[in-house]
Amino acid sequence: MKWIMLLGFVWLAFSSQAATINGRVTGGKGNDALIGATVMVQGTSFNAPVDASGQYEIRNVPTGSYTVRASFVGYREESKAVVLTNDKQTITIDFALQEQSQSLGNVLVSGKMNQEEENASRLSERTADNIINVISSKAIERSPDINAANVLTRVSGITIQRSAGNDGAYAVIRGMEPRYNNTLVNGIKIPSPDSKNRFVPLDIVPSDLLKRIEVTKSLVPSMEGDATGAP
Repeated sequence: MKWIMLLGFVWLAFSSQAATINGRVTGGKGNDALIGATVMVQGTSFNAPVDASGQYEIRNVPTGSYTVRASFVGYREESKAVVLTNDKQTITIDFALQEQSQSLGNVLVSGKMNQEEENASRLSERTADNIINVISSKAIERSPDINAANVLTRVSGITIQRSAGNDGAYAVIRGMEPRYNNTLVNGIKIPSPDSKNRFVPLDIVPSDLLKRIEVTKSLVPSMEGDATGAP
């Protein structure tokens, strides 16, 4: 029991020997209050934020010799030494931080647009080097069309010619003869079953298999020599 009482006495004596550190933190040419700056006693867990008036207060610091540091983003840190000698001591330490310019390296911001969305299709049309129309995957999903030929009826400048079964099958760039059209799937040219024309029956292509449809109405140098029209 004596040992427990002795420990209690030592703890009370130790906790009573605590001082207070306070002050103001300013910065910049106008010595404005640096709201949100941090003041800490190095080597300990004692710290305090700077309030709206620029003031801070750190309480219950045990007696001893310390280094007090103030820091804030965009300013040079500043440290000051302090010696706390008694439990009722209150020491005021003010800090006037200097601005610190920091140069960053190159910052690269990148993003990836979902090519299936409608806004990606409109962007492709606006930024293309030639005249194109793009139907996105989302637009195809929303339409009631069951095949690629039906989908293309919604594109301006496209004429759908009917097959022998009176179904819309062949997409032709309006104003051009069928023999001038090309059809590509994933960039690969599809041969036509017609010996006189180059169009392909698109009514056999289910619309739910399509991720995107591009209709090219003018040429660019990167195209093949016979790429006159390409749905």
